[in-house]
Parts: sequence; structure tokens; C-alpha cells
Amino acid sequence: MMSSDIDIARSSSRKGVISFGYTDPKWYLPVSFFEKLGLSEISRNGEERLMMLVLSSKAEIPRQMVSKYTYEPVEGKIVVDLFFNRFCSTSEIDAYRVMRVVKEFKENVIFNLHEIEEQGVEEEFGLPRAIFVNGGEIFWGYEAPENGIRDAITNEINSR
Repeated sequence: MMSSDIDIARSSSRKGVISFGYTDPKWYLPVSFFEKLGLSEISRNGEERLMMLVLSSKAEIPRQMVSKYTYEPVEGKIVVDLFFNRFCSTSEIDAYRVMRVVKEFKENVIFNLHEIEEQGVEEEFGLPRAIFVNGGEIFWGYEAPENGIRDAITNEINSR
């Protein structure tokens, strides 16, 4: 599919092709895959790499988002911050699962829902999607499993 995208970009006079690659083996988009297709790293943010295949000298290099999230603790509570993007089906699945699990913990959890599409949210936090439990990001490289979310919250409750 990516090879087709590159062919289409070339035949339609696009200036370049960009994608994200990851160095963490949990993610299904490894940097090495994109490098084999001719994309090069143009910036990095943790395990995330912004990759680009430049097809024109007029191509503009995009800026990679960098997280500006800061954890705000609430005494005696576990804080779950969910950043989700309605345009991403896996983010929608994450949101559904996080909301289901958070309900199980009732009064022990403060739940903050951050919808990226709301004006200013993406700029304020610099995150397209993420799940944080007491300030620690949890992720699997695919949709968040309910038992993984539950375990992350339970671990924080048990560590108090």
C-alpha cells in the first residue's frame, strides 16, 4: 500500500510523502520499513520518528508535534487523561475502552477527556492521541486492551 502511495505521489506531482515510524517494537510501523521505501527521518519525539520522502525541491518540511502534557495530581485519586481523535478509528476504540474501565473504579478515579478536535486542545497539549494514568503514558502499539487499562489503574491504586 505504501509503495502505491509513493507511486501516486510521484505521478501526481506531489512534493513529498510523510509518515510516522517508530523504534519501539510494540508499534506496527517500524522505522526500518519506511527507510526501505526511501523515506528518511526528519525529526524525532521519543520513539516516534517523522519520516519523509522528498519528491521536489519545493517540498516544505513539516513540524512534528511534541507533547506539552503535564500531569496534574489530585490527592487521593488516580488521574486518567485521555486524548483522543475522532478521525482515527483506533483512537475511538481506545476512548470507548478507557471510558468503560474508568467507570469500574467510580470514586477512585478522576477522568479527563481531551478531544483533539476541540479548538485549542491539540495546540495546548501537542498530542494527537494518548492515554495517561497518573502522568505515565500507557500504550500497546495497537488499540488499548481493557485488561491493560484496568491493570494500569489497579497498579496505581495499589502503589498508594
